[in-house]
Amino acid sequence: MTDRGRIRLVMDLRRAGIDTTTLSAVERVDRAQFVDPALAERAWEDALLPASPSWPRVSRPLHAAAYLRALKLGGRERVLQLPLASGYLAALLAPSCRWVYSIEPSRTVRKDADARLRALRISNVVSRVGDPLAGWAEQAPFDRIVLDDVVTTIPNTLLNQLRDGGSLLLALGDERNATVMRITRGGESYDQESILRTSFSQTHARN
Repeated sequence: MTDRGRIRLVMDLRRAGIDTTTLSAVERVDRAQFVDPALAERAWEDALLPASPSWPRVSRPLHAAAYLRALKLGGRERVLQLPLASGYLAALLAPSCRWVYSIEPSRTVRKDADARLRALRISNVVSRVGDPLAGWAEQAPFDRIVLDDVVTTIPNTLLNQLRDGGSLLLALGDERNATVMRITRGGESYDQESILRTSFSQTHARN
């Protein structure tokens, strides 16, 4: 079942326009390791899996793949990934960059995610407890920042933590209708580019 689910997900993402290199990266990360055991049968769905009292939500694979493709990582970047949540997105980014820094509001969620990453022998993810929208000023500037959440305005705090030439990915809009944007810093100016029109609503997450 796991292999069939993995193949089906890769086919779904390919139909959505995700390139072969990114598909290979998604395929290598076992999403089942980051999913609430109560939802294990849905681990390989292209769906945003909901949070429960004991488990954070898990990023939709289409969003994670779109982020990875749009970040254009070369292997040496320092990436700020927000929030840590289950650790799934951090695990996907980690092999393609030098360091992933991540912030999680919940101490328990952070502890559990760190344990999952250690179990997978991922050693280049550094996390702390805090407000994701405040960023991590002590570690700035970052080459890339990715916010896996929907906001109505672009947080200046995160823009200010970008290195010149770096880029920020986030979703603008609301949960039902959002646009993933790439914002690239050039000195004191910022260029914006639309990457993906999508939904972060659980009722609209399945293809």
